[in-house]
Amino acid sequence: MRSFQQSKNIVVDFARQTDDEALKELLRDMPMPGDISIAFGREPSFFRSACVEGKDTAVFVGRTQENEIIGMGTRSEKHGYVNGQLVCFVYLSDLRLKPEYRSLSLLGRGFRLFKEVHSSRDAKLYLATITDENIRAEKVLLSGRGGLPSFRDHGELRTFVLRPAQFRGDLGEKPFAIRRANESDVQALLRFLNKNGPKRQFFPMYEADDFVCGLLQGLKMEDVFLAIKNEEIIGSLGFWDQSSYKQNIVHRYSRRLKNVRWVFNAHAFLVGRPLLAKENTILAVRTGAICCVKDDDKNVLRALLRHGLAEPRFKKIHFVVLSFHEKDPLIEVVEGFRHFVYRSRLYVIHWEDGKAAHEALDGRVPYVELGGL
Repeated sequence: MRSFQQSKNIVVDFARQTDDEALKELLRDMPMPGDISIAFGREPSFFRSACVEGKDTAVFVGRTQENEIIGMGTRSEKHGYVNGQLVCFVYLSDLRLKPEYRSLSLLGRGFRLFKEVHSSRDAKLYLATITDENIRAEKVLLSGRGGLPSFRDHGELRTFVLRPAQFRGDLGEKPFAIRRANESDVQALLRFLNKNGPKRQFFPMYEADDFVCGLLQGLKMEDVFLAIKNEEIIGSLGFWDQSSYKQNIVHRYSRRLKNVRWVFNAHAFLVGRPLLAKENTILAVRTGAICCVKDDDKNVLRALLRHGLAEPRFKKIHFVVLSFHEKDPLIEVVEGFRHFVYRSRLYVIHWEDGKAAHEALDGRVPYVELGGL
């Protein structure tokens, strides 16, 4: 593969293992904007954290002649379900470019290297998310100029931030049971996911190894809760601890929030809303994962949340985060609990050879595995 010489002597090429520290620093120093600015840590290794993003991951970087990395992007292939059929698609993530180097020309040439890899692979469709606060990046990426691929808006993703302290497990009589999963449940769980998951667009295809060192690395079976009826699984929800390789850090608050933080926290404590942690705090976060419910039964998801998060071991967790597409019928369950919400847009991306695949997408509600972004 060739590199592309950039203006200001910037070269775009593939990241090397020796770039690990520089990649971690770039992500940490370029937090996501908003009233609550969150920085992303990737200790101890950026490359170790990338395994949850896809089976075949390539990291692209822009570097100066002095070998300073000034931008990056990650391309990760996954096998999952499109229109109910198993195909390969791609997540684009970790898109970062230092402000002083931002130009359409540099971004476009970077995407040429993405396209060069694309031309040798089978995937036709790509997914990416852009936060509502990142308006400038959105305008540039959607411009279609400079050799960029087509970005097609596929609706809003809402990421809910919940405080576990508000949950209680007792729901009274119900026609199903909730219990923690164990190692003997793995194969039954995979059969359930691969039968019911395809009802969502882009639901990943999971295998047993994914729980060990793959797409679900670190998701322990004891942190997965199952809804059981007539000895069959009818719902699953995991509370994924990714802290051993991914960290969420409160970078800073807007002046508005900083001035009222103590008042906000006093009220939030009383009503069970998420508290605003101190700046530079590494948050204890669990990420909702493999959220799948047969026939979209809202009572099942409500019970999985209540029974799972009512366990004493989750009480010291700052937040639990779950993401749903705006058209997902299960979103009503999470909206019924006290929460913060972050909004972003889901884009399906394609070059010319993926236009037909995009146009063929049916009306299934998209699913995004938040912990795999």
